[in-house]
Amino acid sequence: MHQAKRTASVVFTFVVLLLLSMPNHVSAQAVDVYQAEHHWRAALSKGSADKDIAVLAFLAGRAAGAYGDIVLAEEAFASALEASEASNSMALTAASASELANLLRIKGKRRDAIALADRIDQQMLQLKLPIEPGVRRAWAYLLLSSAKAHMDMTSLKKAEIQAKRALSIAPLESDSASVRAGSYDILSASLAQRGQVEQALKLAETAARELVALQGVKAEYLTNAHFRLAQYHFKANPKAKSFDNIPADLLQDLLYRDAPDRTRYQASIVKRPAISISPTARINRQQGVIIIELDLNRDGSVQASRLIRSNTSKLVNKAVLKGVKAWHFTPAAMDEPDIRAGLRIAYYYFVTIRNTNTQPLRRIP
Repeated sequence: MHQAKRTASVVFTFVVLLLLSMPNHVSAQAVDVYQAEHHWRAALSKGSADKDIAVLAFLAGRAAGAYGDIVLAEEAFASALEASEASNSMALTAASASELANLLRIKGKRRDAIALADRIDQQMLQLKLPIEPGVRRAWAYLLLSSAKAHMDMTSLKKAEIQAKRALSIAPLESDSASVRAGSYDILSASLAQRGQVEQALKLAETAARELVALQGVKAEYLTNAHFRLAQYHFKANPKAKSFDNIPADLLQDLLYRDAPDRTRYQASIVKRPAISISPTARINRQQGVIIIELDLNRDGSVQASRLIRSNTSKLVNKAVLKGVKAWHFTPAAMDEPDIRAGLRIAYYYFVTIRNTNTQPLRRIP
């Protein structure tokens, strides 16, 4: 009997750490919201162990949040927090508090979110060293939730303090890429709001280089870091027509990180007709960076274009993929093949805040 309980405890601990390394939509796909709620409430009614209730409530909260049921998500995360504190499960305590604080922030209860984060933070400070990576990651997410709430209240200094603490606590590993990237985003945004755009740009570059150096980082994190870097370049150089100041080695890494190991051809744009993008994209601020792979004919015309990744909308992606086919590049050299396959470019689509004019800027390797 004791052995069975010990095995169940190990399994639940593994589930918790696995969940903490997953984005919300992944865990929600694995557990149907109604089924998750049923298991959680059944555990409550049966008087199951606090640790079991905490895990099941956390699953239900994740699923409900992904489905947009904020009321159920808040109730579930509150239950998870209560049960995890009772069972002294610090990783799940911090994770549940982080999720609950984010929901409170979304509902406009920012002070409540900060107070909750501060209370659990004090508990985390009492932990004995060394602290397990999973617990550190959950703690960092909690601090990031607090930093976001402070940013919402334009308490920039406090937001920076919490974001810096999150960076110092989060393990430097791929599973922590999301929380580390989010913390860098808070720090860069705070610097930009205080008019220190160049410093924000340097920090965005640091974040991008860190993500590139980590093995197994999800492509979406690299894409978002790439776009943040471009954003601050644009803010620092609003009249720029390209991104020549982005370090070439970093741009190559961002473009080709997930590319097959093959010859990389070089080509410069000779002719680039403007790409027409629907006004709907501007109205909805569907800005982002689109990484495109091209196959070039010998004369420099585009034979084919493929979407590699993007953090904007399908509407923008479709327009850019169609538009780049009208571009022309430098012809192939004598020793190059008739079809230069796999050339990657980044198309940056910005929507300015004041007048919603588009600022499409390009940069090729």
